[in-house]
Amino acid sequence: MKDSFFGQSDVTQAVENNAKLEAIAASGFVEPLIQAIKWHLNRFGKITSSNFSKVKFLEVKSKKQTKQSILKWIQAKDEERGTNHYLELQNLAESIAQYKAENDHKKAMDAWQIKTNKALAKFEEKKEKYADDIEDRRIKANDSISKNKKSYAIKINKAVEKGETEKEDNLRIELESKCKAIEKKLTLFAEKNKPVYVEIPKPEFKKIEGDVYKLTKAQIEDTYRKIEGDYILTGTALSYLSKLLWECDLDKKKFINDCLELGYIRDDVSIKSSSLTYGLKYEPLALEAYNEQLKVKATPCKTVLFDGYFGDTADFSYHEDGKLIVGEIKNPKNGANHYKGLVTAVADGRYDDQNLGHLLGNKDAVRCDFFTYDHRVRKNKTSLFHIFREDVTEELADLEIRLNRFVNIYIQELDRLGLEVPRQSYEEIMAS
Repeated sequence: MKDSFFGQSDVTQAVENNAKLEAIAASGFVEPLIQAIKWHLNRFGKITSSNFSKVKFLEVKSKKQTKQSILKWIQAKDEERGTNHYLELQNLAESIAQYKAENDHKKAMDAWQIKTNKALAKFEEKKEKYADDIEDRRIKANDSISKNKKSYAIKINKAVEKGETEKEDNLRIELESKCKAIEKKLTLFAEKNKPVYVEIPKPEFKKIEGDVYKLTKAQIEDTYRKIEGDYILTGTALSYLSKLLWECDLDKKKFINDCLELGYIRDDVSIKSSSLTYGLKYEPLALEAYNEQLKVKATPCKTVLFDGYFGDTADFSYHEDGKLIVGEIKNPKNGANHYKGLVTAVADGRYDDQNLGHLLGNKDAVRCDFFTYDHRVRKNKTSLFHIFREDVTEELADLEIRLNRFVNIYIQELDRLGLEVPRQSYEEIMAS
């Protein structure tokens, strides 16, 4: 954790000590930021917390420079520990590049297919028009040949009657020449105007080389966090871990008595926000609305334990055609959060892990329903989203890995701080 590049605590401590500044700058760690701090120190002789905040966001700290310092830091740690984090990032860059190349090729092929289909359709239209045009010209040519034959037949008969043999031969040659000319004209027109289909060449697959510098900072940090043996807690996870450890060290009877004296409404050892209190108050109404909408008889769930430390409690469950369905209910105090799902037609992403957790805790469940309810509106009181287990297998595997790592860190911290997980209920605490 102390080696994390996801914070500036080392830099903050170093601003008062030029020796530390030099050491950090020499390591290549957040070098642009160090240079900016040194500039302020040289100019003003000191740096206030206000100036330091401004320094952190100076343009000198460009995206590429920041990524370079992070990647250099990872490479240094790889060499020091014999790990392969940088290789993981390269593999990620390659897979992203491969995906992009395949996606680009698919888009190009789709565009090619659309153009080809249009070209073929146009070619068929031209062929039909050409066939009709040739047929019309064939009829006209035949009519012209027929008229010429009738006209020349009269002239030839007269020449025969008069015994003008030479004239008769000339007339026959002239008629044959005219008929051939008409045929030739039609043939030349047909050849010249015959539609020809020109194939549109298929797009070639273009390989894209993977480049770690094209990864976003978020992708780099996320990949680094997920690598076994070097797991770094997110800010949210760290806050939750701290809360759990604090509760383990808490004199809960004293805490509860203090809360009662301060006027908190309580039924357990955790403080409930106004939003949570509101949600719990209207949860029974929401469950009734869900049952009415789906014509089922869902009932509240009991807690299912993952291990000796953590568990999951879905808001409701029931069986449909012999298959277990679980669900999560939200009664947002802020009505906009309810309507957001109606507008976007997407479940609120803030609760993805919670919904996945219900499927993880209830191994037999085939689906988790995310249901929001607002009794205050006149028409659209409910929104419903189905999360099917078969659609989120990768997400479930990822959540299980993250939970196991969190539990391992939790156990390590319990041992390091000499704490134990409390096992008493609210009633047992108050009776002791």
